[in-house]
Amino acid sequence: MSRWGREMLVAVGILGGLAGCVFNPDKEPGDGQDLLRTPEGVVLQLADAYRKKDIDRYLACLVDTFEFHLVPRDVNDVWPAPTWGKVEEERFHRNMFERMDHIELTLTGDYASKIADEPETWRLYREFDLLLWETADELFERGVGYGWAEFVIQRQPDGRYGITDWFDLEQEP
Repeated sequence: MSRWGREMLVAVGILGGLAGCVFNPDKEPGDGQDLLRTPEGVVLQLADAYRKKDIDRYLACLVDTFEFHLVPRDVNDVWPAPTWGKVEEERFHRNMFERMDHIELTLTGDYASKIADEPETWRLYREFDLLLWETADELFERGVGYGWAEFVIQRQPDGRYGITDWFDLEQEP
């Protein structure tokens, strides 16, 4: 190989290494705290927590008085109550994050509306696509959830935002 060829190979290797550092998709999109500085950041951290199956990142998105509101038609033996709080939400997600081998949550949309000034409160609608994979003993199972969600996000006394309510919607808002 010529000297020029070796120099190009080294240059490409160095550029590739730098690009890996700068454009690493596994790198955190923030330190977690910075993402909670905006209502949109809360939703980004929520999706990231699902992907990484990180219960602490997930719970940081929720305020202590958080409530999940299920679509009434989905109340059944598995989901016996139409609403639940942060304790039940943590138990459910801890189980899901531990049991599933892979989770993908995609939230799309950009609707955000400020609905109160004091405390500052926002309503965000997002279309969601949730895929769950569990593989055990060569058995492959996949769960799917798709629909619309309304997030009510409120600024907390520490300046960070958190989800107060998550409404599962029957149709596009």
